[in-house]
Amino acid sequence: MRKKSSAWLVIICAVSGAVAVAIAQNKVLPCMDVIQDSFHIDMASAGWLSSVFSVMGIVTAFPAVMTVNKLGAKASCLISVGCSILGAAIGLISRSFLLILFSRVIEGVGAGLISIAVPNLIAMWFPPESRGLPTGIWTSWQYVGQSVCFFFGALISAETGWKGVWVFSLLIAAICFVLNVIFVRAPEHGENRAVDCSDSAFSAFGNKNAWLVSISIFCFCFASFGFITWAAACWTETLGMDGTRANHYISLFAAISLPMVLLTGWILDRVNRKIFGIIVFIFYAFAVAGAFVLPSPGWVVVFVMLYPFFESGVITALWTIISQVAGSSSEINSAVALLTLSSNIGMLVGPPMAGLCISTFGWTAAALLVGGVSMAGAACIMLVKTDEHHPISSPTDDGAGIPRAAP
Repeated sequence: MRKKSSAWLVIICAVSGAVAVAIAQNKVLPCMDVIQDSFHIDMASAGWLSSVFSVMGIVTAFPAVMTVNKLGAKASCLISVGCSILGAAIGLISRSFLLILFSRVIEGVGAGLISIAVPNLIAMWFPPESRGLPTGIWTSWQYVGQSVCFFFGALISAETGWKGVWVFSLLIAAICFVLNVIFVRAPEHGENRAVDCSDSAFSAFGNKNAWLVSISIFCFCFASFGFITWAAACWTETLGMDGTRANHYISLFAAISLPMVLLTGWILDRVNRKIFGIIVFIFYAFAVAGAFVLPSPGWVVVFVMLYPFFESGVITALWTIISQVAGSSSEINSAVALLTLSSNIGMLVGPPMAGLCISTFGWTAAALLVGGVSMAGAACIMLVKTDEHHPISSPTDDGAGIPRAAP
C-alpha cells in the first residue's frame, strides 16, 4: 500500500510540474491583444509566441530522450519547470519582441523535455496493466493549463496587463518546482518497471507499431487543432452566433475534458485498449467533422457536452498504448519521443491546412478534411499488431505477454 501511495504521489507532483509548463505555454492566449499593443506587432507575429512551442516540440523531441536517459526523469522534470521559471523571468524584463520570443523558446524547451520525462516516470512506477489511470492524469496537463489560463488569465490581464499573467505563471512554476524537488524520484532499482535505458534515442524508428501510433496521433492533432482554431469562426458565420459566445463554448472544452481524461484512464485499465481506441477514434471523426456542419445554435450545446469525451478518449488511449508497443522497456522513451514529434507536427500544420481548405472550398470541405484525417488515424490503430511482444490487447498482461496469475 505504501509503495502504491508513493507512486501516486510521485506522478501527481510530476504532473503538477507539467501543468506549470502548460500554463506557461498557454498564457499568451488570454492576453494576446494586450501583448500586440505593448510590442506593436501584428497578429502573425503574435501567433508565433504561441506556435513556437510546437516548433520546439519538434526540435527537442529526440534530444529530450537523450537528456532523460542521461540525467534521469527527476532532473529532467526540474530542468523543464526551471525553463518555465527562467522564460517567465526573461519575459518580464523584455522590451522587444525578439527578446520575449526568445523567452518563449526557452519555455518551449521545457515543454519538450517534460513530455518525455513524465511518461518515463509512469513506466517506472506502474506495470502496463495499471498505466491507464496515471496516463489519464498525465494527459490532463494541457487541459488544466488551458482552463487556468482561460479562467484566470483574462481577469489578471484586465487588471494588471500581460505582465501580471507572466508573474502568475512564474509563481505557479516555482511552487511546482519545489514539489518536484521534494517528492519526485525514481523507484528503487528492484521496483523499477523501466530500468533499462541502453537503447538509442532513435531505436523506435525501426518499430512499425510505434510509427502507426505516432501517425495516428498526428492525425488526431491535425484534426483537433484544425477544428479548435476555426470552430468559433464557423459558428459565427454559419449559425449567426455572437463571437464572444462562440469562444466561450470553445473555452468550455478544456474544463469538461478534465474529468473525461480521468474517466478514460480508469476505463482503459479495464477494457481491450486497442478496440476502445479504434471505436472512440471513429466516433471522434464524426464528432469533429460535425462541428463544421451543425444545423442550428442549439446543437452547439449538445456538441460541447459530447465532444470532450471522444477527444479525451483518443488522446488518453494513444498515450497509454505507446509505452506498450515499445519493443523493450529501454525503447519507451524513444517511442514517446516519436509520438511527441508527430503530435507537434500535427498541431503545427493542422490549423493552416484547415484554413486553406476553408478559404478555398468552404466549411463542408473542412468537415470532410478533419473527419477523413481522423478516420485515417483510426485505421492506423487497427493496423497495430497485438502479439506477445506488444501486449496492448488485454489489460491482464504482465508486460511480457504473460497473463497475470489470479490473486
